[in-house]
Amino acid sequence: MARRYRNRPVNNEKTFQWIEKLLEKPLDVEGRYYCTWRVLAPYLINVKRLSISDAFDIISSWLDRCNSLRRLSFNSVKRQKIDYALNNVGNYWSISRARLEQENNLLYIRLKSEGIIC
Repeated sequence: MARRYRNRPVNNEKTFQWIEKLLEKPLDVEGRYYCTWRVLAPYLINVKRLSISDAFDIISSWLDRCNSLRRLSFNSVKRQKIDYALNNVGNYWSISRARLEQENNLLYIRLKSEGIIC
């Protein structure tokens, strides 16, 4: 069932391929928490319409894979960081590629070089 958000229909089937690619590929760079609160949490809750529990599991798994490449700077408070991101998404959509390029150009360049953003 679709709901309306800012005059746009929201469909449970909607996906953003670059975010789906990001979920498949762990990162070994800083910016992983930024991805958690600015990209993944809003996407999983407000676009994919997942429960907080399911979204938590997906983000936690992604961060674990990231941690296996390079230790997370926030590893000791990972659970609190994910909870905060998920409980504060409100009605925000996930950041767009263009906005990501403006707000966090280094991460944007890295994601582009990894083939996550085309």
